[in-house]
Amino acid sequence: MKVGFIRTAVTAAMLTVAGTVAPAQTQGISDGTVKIGVLTDMAGLFSDIAGAGAVTAAQMAIDDFVENEKPSFKVELVSADHQNKPDIATGIARQWYDTGNVDMITDAINSGVALAVSSVAESKNRMLIVTGSGSTRLTNEQCSPNTISYTWDTYSYANGQSRIVKSLGLDTWYFVAVDYALGKSLVAEASRAFPEKAESGIPIAGRI
Repeated sequence: MKVGFIRTAVTAAMLTVAGTVAPAQTQGISDGTVKIGVLTDMAGLFSDIAGAGAVTAAQMAIDDFVENEKPSFKVELVSADHQNKPDIATGIARQWYDTGNVDMITDAINSGVALAVSSVAESKNRMLIVTGSGSTRLTNEQCSPNTISYTWDTYSYANGQSRIVKSLGLDTWYFVAVDYALGKSLVAEASRAFPEKAESGIPIAGRI
C-alpha cells in the first residue's frame, strides 16, 4: 500500500507540472529539469514500508510518466536517509532546496520528520508531498500552502476505532501509544471522539 501511495503521488505531482508549465518556461524549473527527492528511512523501523521500496516506487512513477507523457523537461530522482531524526531531515531538505535544485520532496515517513520538513518547504517556497505521516497537525495547526498530505491521517484512524469501542458500551479505556508525534496525534484525536466522557470526568486517555 505504501508503494502505491508514493507512486501515485509522484505521478500526480508530475502531471501537475506538465499541465501548468509551458514548454518555454521549463528552463525556469531547475534549469529544465524537475528533480524529485525521496526523503525516507532506509534502515530504521519504517524501512520495510518505505526505504528502498519508496525510492523504487518513485522511479517507477517517473519512468511511466516520461514514457507516456513525453514531457519537454527532464525528470531526475535523488534519495536520502533521514534516520528518523528531524534535524537530519531538515538539513538534507535545506541542502536539496538551496543547492541541489530539488523541486519537490516526497515520502517523509515519520510524523516528526514530516512536520519539520514541511516548515522548511514553506520557508523555501518549494513542494512537499507527504506519503508517510498521519499527523493531523499537517492539515490543521501546521497547515502549509507548500505541503500536500497524500495519505491517511490519525483523525480517520482514531475516529473509526473509537466508534467501534463506543458501540460496545465501554466507558473506561487506555492507550498504549508510541511516544512521538504520530502517537500523540492518535491519542488526541481518539480522546476528542468521546466529548461526553471528558465532560463527565471519566478518564478516557492515559498511557501505560
